[in-house]
Amino acid sequence: MNDPAKNRTVYIGDNLDVMRGLNRCIADAIITDPPFNSNRRYEHAFGTPSADKKGRKKPGFDDAWTMDDVRAEEHELLKKQEPDVYHLCALARKMHSPGMQAYLIMMATRILQCRELLKESGSMFLHCDPTANAYLRMLMDAVFKAKNRRKDLRENWRSAFILLLRSQRGEPRCKINLRRCYECGRDDKREDREKTGSH
Repeated sequence: MNDPAKNRTVYIGDNLDVMRGLNRCIADAIITDPPFNSNRRYEHAFGTPSADKKGRKKPGFDDAWTMDDVRAEEHELLKKQEPDVYHLCALARKMHSPGMQAYLIMMATRILQCRELLKESGSMFLHCDPTANAYLRMLMDAVFKAKNRRKDLRENWRSAFILLLRSQRGEPRCKINLRRCYECGRDDKREDREKTGSH
């Protein structure tokens, strides 16, 4: 029997493994903040538990993707069970790079699992930046169908701390990110409500 997803519980580990252990159709909303495929290596800052005693930064997260980063079973399962989605990921290799294909395969397996967790009337928000924005939009359209896309929300980063860091580096003072909102698409009654104007 799957974990019923207790409220106020923090799960530690690969989110794909955690999601596969949960019951289906349990979530009203899923909000994601995944890697952006920035092709950067992030290190832990000085003063954090992940910096050593001399203050040297330890490796944190590598946001540069290769096919070696994709589990073989994820790759094969996606190819077999969701051929249209897999084809989209394969096209990204030709249009962009092998790294983008690897990134999209990693994202696709998790977005598909999110779809399994959503209730019929549920919504999913995907946070991304311009790096893979167009590819993620196509991926979300393929998984949830374009007719279920509700809105693109633009988010301004205005934290004073971040502004200070950016101004010291000579970077823009305001950066725009996107958050894509999709409805699950399993609710046939929703289309009837929209046609009649009832709620």
